[in-house]
Amino acid sequence: MAADKKLWIAWENDGSIRSRVLAKAMNAQYYTFTRFEKSKRLFFLRYPLAMIQTFLAVAKKKPDVLVTPDPSVLLCFLAAVIKPLFNYKLIIDEHTLYISPTGIKKAVMDFLGNYYFKRCDMVIVTNEPYKIRMKESVKNKEIFVLPDRIPNFDYTFKQTELK
Repeated sequence: MAADKKLWIAWENDGSIRSRVLAKAMNAQYYTFTRFEKSKRLFFLRYPLAMIQTFLAVAKKKPDVLVTPDPSVLLCFLAAVIKPLFNYKLIIDEHTLYISPTGIKKAVMDFLGNYYFKRCDMVIVTNEPYKIRMKESVKNKEIFVLPDRIPNFDYTFKQTELK
């Protein structure tokens, strides 16, 4: 049997070492869609364009496994919505609990989160206490603990004098 085709998509280009390191370790193609992220004038196009880019990447690559980081609530939601079209396993790398919002924001976040957690195949978290907390809200899903690891990168140390 051929190796699974794995795709890791992120919508943040915040230097997320975790996503890059894990994608490389699992031999997944890594895509980040961040056009207009820093544009004040065209920022409103950021998420619609990222949704289109995500859909097209999934349609072109036809992955067996798709990994998305959360947060990126809209990305996780989109991945869950299109999952039946492409029949992939959806893994959510849940590495930040959002601060409990209130009002309409809480209702929207709860709806979106409930939707994608019901449809994902696995959740990855960074530590055991986080896993315990996630089990309260994510039922009947495998929750796997995968701590952050030190990335492989080139570095040199310069000797500096202390003053």
